[in-house]
Amino acid sequence: MLLKSHTPLRPSNFSILNISRSKYRSPSRQSNSSSKSPSHLRKRFTPTVNKSFTPYEETTPIHFRSPSVDRTLKSSTIIGGAKKRRNHSLKATSKLSTLLEEKETCLDRGKQLISQGHLEEALKYITKGISKFSRFVEGYILRGQLYLEQQLYDKALSDFRKAFSYNSKEPLSLFGIADCLHALGDDEAAIDYIDQAINLPQSYLLALLKRAKLCQEKDPEKALEDFNTYLSCKPEESEAYLGKATILFNLKQYSEAALCFEQAIKYDKEMKCSPTAIYYLGAIKIREKDFYGALHAFNRWKGASEMKQQKILRSFAEAVIFMMKRKYKEGIILFTKLIKKNYSVLQEYQGNCYTYRAYGYNALNQHEKALSDLKKASSYFKLDSASRYNQKLSQGLYHYTKKNYASSISYFQKAHSIFPKNPEPEIFHSAVLLKIAFDSQPFDKELLEEAEDLVNKAAKKREIESETYFFRAVLRYLNNKPKDALDDVKLAIEKAEDNQYEHYVLKGLCHATLHLFQDAAQDFSIAHQLNESLLYILSYRGRCEYLTDDTSSAFSDFQKLVMNDPTNISFHMQKADLFMLTGAYDDAIKTLDDILDIENDFDAIYQKLKCFILMNRIEESFIEIKKVLQMKPNHKTAQFDMECLKYLRKMIKAEKKSEDWKEMTRVCQNWIDMGKGEIFDKKYILWIKGVTLMYTGEFDESLYEFQKVLEIIHAKDVSLLNSDEALIAEEENCEILFNIALCHLDRSMSHSLQIFQDLAKILNSKHKGQMLFLCALIEISLENSDSAESLLKEAFRCDPDSIKPFLNNEPTHIMPLNTNNDFASNFPFMDLPFNCSPKVQIRPAISLPRVDLPSLNFDIPEERVREFFTISKVTPKPEAPWLNRVRGSIQFTELIVDIDTEPTEISDEDTKPTLQKSSVSEDSEIKRQVKSAAPLRHFSSSWIIADESITKLGESIKNAEENRHAPEISNAPEDVLQKIKQICKPV
Repeated sequence: MLLKSHTPLRPSNFSILNISRSKYRSPSRQSNSSSKSPSHLRKRFTPTVNKSFTPYEETTPIHFRSPSVDRTLKSSTIIGGAKKRRNHSLKATSKLSTLLEEKETCLDRGKQLISQGHLEEALKYITKGISKFSRFVEGYILRGQLYLEQQLYDKALSDFRKAFSYNSKEPLSLFGIADCLHALGDDEAAIDYIDQAINLPQSYLLALLKRAKLCQEKDPEKALEDFNTYLSCKPEESEAYLGKATILFNLKQYSEAALCFEQAIKYDKEMKCSPTAIYYLGAIKIREKDFYGALHAFNRWKGASEMKQQKILRSFAEAVIFMMKRKYKEGIILFTKLIKKNYSVLQEYQGNCYTYRAYGYNALNQHEKALSDLKKASSYFKLDSASRYNQKLSQGLYHYTKKNYASSISYFQKAHSIFPKNPEPEIFHSAVLLKIAFDSQPFDKELLEEAEDLVNKAAKKREIESETYFFRAVLRYLNNKPKDALDDVKLAIEKAEDNQYEHYVLKGLCHATLHLFQDAAQDFSIAHQLNESLLYILSYRGRCEYLTDDTSSAFSDFQKLVMNDPTNISFHMQKADLFMLTGAYDDAIKTLDDILDIENDFDAIYQKLKCFILMNRIEESFIEIKKVLQMKPNHKTAQFDMECLKYLRKMIKAEKKSEDWKEMTRVCQNWIDMGKGEIFDKKYILWIKGVTLMYTGEFDESLYEFQKVLEIIHAKDVSLLNSDEALIAEEENCEILFNIALCHLDRSMSHSLQIFQDLAKILNSKHKGQMLFLCALIEISLENSDSAESLLKEAFRCDPDSIKPFLNNEPTHIMPLNTNNDFASNFPFMDLPFNCSPKVQIRPAISLPRVDLPSLNFDIPEERVREFFTISKVTPKPEAPWLNRVRGSIQFTELIVDIDTEPTEISDEDTKPTLQKSSVSEDSEIKRQVKSAAPLRHFSSSWIIADESITKLGESIKNAEENRHAPEISNAPEDVLQKIKQICKPV
């Protein structure tokens, strides 16, 4: 679009009314050296309406000057003022007829009438003068000017030609003719008359200026030449600079045009050219896409006199700047107004309005609107590369919302081909692959790895941003690379402008996966401070606190979960899990009852059943299993568990005769053939069968069953067990070995002795004392008195309460390990086969099954983590269509940088929470590993004895447990030592 002058070129702009008679005087006027006018008016004015009515050097007293002869006013102002005073009285009009005797007087009076607003009277008066005086050149010119002002071009042309016929060297008549011809559309003829004026020395410069204005549209090169000639003679003429600059602007020579506009402003003393020049300066900046520069230029001229076109272009520039400042909504509103108004001055930029608004819609994820705008923009011009890139991105994201993932990926690849160095298409592509991978059945691991590869490629395109680091951390975490993910999320936090809770949640999960639970708890604390509405963060922190043995803080966090959402069953269940893991089964049952008050939840009932099983309360367990089957009658594993509990309940109430034990052995074999339940598995059934065989005296068969149990225990991969599962395996291993040792007492006491000694090495003080007491009894039976005495003394030091009855010759019951729980108490004591007095009785280690406890370990919460990297989480970064791109690079023009809107670096000290890196010490790690919910865990201290690495860990656990639980061992009193000696070495 060629921007034109803000107002149409009217003939009056070239009227002879604008010519200064102080510089160009009619030859006839020069010959008329005498006048009968009053002396104080003589030579104070000319008979021609001129540009400025500039007087001679002397100044006429103000009270002697008539408005009609005040040479400081433009004649156009006189005529304009006359229109406002048409109703004034004409007191002197009747006297003027007598003054027509002189031409000069006639002209003066005509101008006086004009100044008073009586144009018709002035016209009549001048006409009378023309009739009275022959060859009245000035009269014809003045009347022609009046006709021209009234747009009576034919009459004006006739008068000017008449004047020209009388005086061919009068430039005013030539200018008048040219004005009329221009108004009538005959510019060529008008230029011919201007050319004649150029040949007159007194009008050469003014004629050049007029010809330049007439030629600037049809012959800009000729007009430019005339402006240059004129400015070489008058280098401080603002109007000429404005005309020249306008031509250069239309010729798209913007740099030279801007210099001329600045010159026009510089020499514009009357501030007539400045508004137009400033408007064009802003328009140049807009053409150069320097919108800050445009706004700065427009701000040089504001207010009521601001041009309408300038206001429109100002709004256009402000709308683009809104987009630059990421104030997308404000920019869209402003562009919408401009598009609806359809201003003519914006016709060239109408397509840009659509592409720029589409940019805003793209950034706001309103892709349907963005695509609609880009389609409209393409009807105005071929879309630039940035807009085509934005279009492909919007198409890809739009198809993603329609779950057309293949098309979505295709459009992202097309966008990548437009700007190969832009990482955004690959990041979007990666997010789609992640979605497909998790939606696939089964889960597609290869797609997840491909998604990570794409983000790795994107990271190499340009300096990695915080968002890219974070998304890669998500993918690496999901790909079981917690250490790499931790490195990435740390960089994401470092580069982020603001703290984001997602960063610290993922960082905490990485630390937790690496078993750095204290660091993880700190990360979750920061995440919770950043977003207190996300309650699941409390759950994560509570787990870390539990795993670092900070149970009070863990209880506090889980209690907050329940208080913030009392009807959330999941939160109640997590609280119950914590109670179960810490052995607080009664509290766990109360919490599960709260769940059942809210809803009759199947999982809550089953969890309650497990609590009673762990408490070895068979009657309550039987009640709960019936509730489970009431909810799900066809639940196979529950049916099996029901049969087991039903029989055990019956067995407990029986007299336990030999026939009862044999029947129970047969039942156990039937259970083994049937399968297993969720609570009663094969290992436990074999265990029960082995114990019943002990009561029938079939120790070889019992040993066979216990050996099978050991094989099941040892078959587990220790490296895959969490701390609680490992401790359960350890306890079960010790108890089965204890039962095996009891079976060997009748056949191989040395074998039993070795087992009891091994157990004594890894158990805490109380259980160690009981194991040493059994060893002492074996040594006494084997008549190894010295060894027996030594063992018995040490046993007394470790557990005097269990040894005193024996030393006092009272019946003695030894109940080590898991032989004293509620369920085991239903099994009778067995006499040990030792030749000693008093009798010592013991029972096998037995309990209800150790059910699988709920886990608070950090398995990868895939669903939660994948939510951190979805299409909606990727910040849209469309390419700015207003940037000038040359060969793929951005070419910047002179910009006025708005410092307040530029992003600033935020120091870590000011905004990042101060974190102290800490690792879990060896002692705290041991402390975590010995934590257990089973009743024996505070007495159990080793792993499976057959594994050397486990034995070493068992030693560490033993030392830790002894420090926590072992009572102070003091030397035995003298009387006790004497009794021990008498027992071991009888006289």
